[in-house]
Order: sequence, then C-alpha cells, then structure tokens
Amino acid sequence: MKRLLIFGWLILTASIVGQEIKHAPTFQSCQADLNLWTSQIPGFPTSTSEQDQEGTESLTVHEMTNRMSYLNDCARPAVSGDGTIGTVCPVHIWVLWVHQDVKEDGWPYLLDAFDALVREEYDRVIVPAQSAVEITLMPIIRELLERHSSIDHVKGFMGDRLTFGNVVNVVLPFMCAQAGVPKMPDSVRGAMNKLRQLRNDLVHKGERRASISKTESGEALCAAVFGFEYARYVRPQLLERLK
Repeated sequence: MKRLLIFGWLILTASIVGQEIKHAPTFQSCQADLNLWTSQIPGFPTSTSEQDQEGTESLTVHEMTNRMSYLNDCARPAVSGDGTIGTVCPVHIWVLWVHQDVKEDGWPYLLDAFDALVREEYDRVIVPAQSAVEITLMPIIRELLERHSSIDHVKGFMGDRLTFGNVVNVVLPFMCAQAGVPKMPDSVRGAMNKLRQLRNDLVHKGERRASISKTESGEALCAAVFGFEYARYVRPQLLERLK
C-alpha cells in the first residue's frame, strides 16, 4: 500500500476585486461542503492525529487535490445565493493527511511534532520528533540481534544498556557497513544527536522548555524526518543482507 504524507499549510488571503466572478463557488456551497468534510473527522475541531487519519484515510490523492483546489476557490470573492458578491475574509487552511501502513508506528509521533510546530508550541516538537525515529529504528536493531541471541538477552540489553545514542552513533553505522548499505550522512547523524540532547534536557532535566526557538524546533523536526525516512530506507536491506 502506497504511503503518502502530505503537509499542506495553505494561507489563503483574498481581497475584493472589481471584476466579474464566473466560476467561484457560492458561500452556501462552500459552507455546506466544509461542514460535510469536517463532520467526517471524529472529534473535529479538537480532533487528535489518529482521528484526523480516520476521517481522511479513505480519500485518494485525486480527491484530496480536488478538495484543496475547491477550498482555494472558496477563499476568493464568491457569489452568494442572490447573485451578489459577499464579504471576503482571510481563510486559514491546514491539511494533514497520512496514508499509514500499520507497521509504521512512528507516523503518529511525527504528525504530533508537526502539529506542535504549527501551533507554535516549539518545546512540544522535540519529544514526539525524537520518538518517531526511535520507535521506527529500534525494532530493526532488535530483530537483527534476536537472530543470534535469545529474546530475553536482547530485551535486557536493549532495555538496560543500549541507548538511542548508541544505536545512531555505533550500532547502526556498524550494521550498515557490514551489509554494504550507505551509512546515515554525518550531517543528519549530527542533527539527530542534537535532537537527542534537546529531548534529554526536556525529559530528564526539565531544562530549556521556554527557550526553544522556532528555528531550533524546525531543525529538530527536519532531523527527525530525515532519520525516520532513513530508518525506513535501510530496514529491508539490513534484514535481507544480515543473516
């Protein structure tokens, strides 16, 4: 099943123009369609990421594209039911759509991080961003280790001794080298280490919560996206080549 992640953050601001409107939808139709679409999302407008996915998972790419184009038309000066042009105001639309594979448990965490960034809650970006990568990467390491050690020994090793930093900086590069798989670029690995340190400062020390900037949280989220996609990239190759 094809996996898609579409983050459309559309800021649609319209102004009144003195020209004929031929194809813009009416205010009534825009309102009716918007109410219909949002009613399909459980818990809207305070829905969770899981509820957003539930309400949109049946849509195709074509349907999502049509909806975005339609909403763009709704933001322009539109003709009301009596044929007159109504009042225009800014419309802010944010689309999060994930076609999720059940095996990819990191998706909801990544979406939570994007959600926090959009809400400008920059300190809340860090933990889900790092968790998205860790939850995607650690099962790969566990599965490979269990091929040569008992489940209990691997569980004890990973639970008590193996940290996320050990995996990113030592274990994963070694396994990739043994399998002939391209290693994570140093720039991405460095960004992952910075993300890990930010997460540890927040969780273990309670530090820097108020001082995390928009730029810092954005860089951390970019690191998580690259780390997440890298884990998805190397997984099938490592499992195939390392017996």
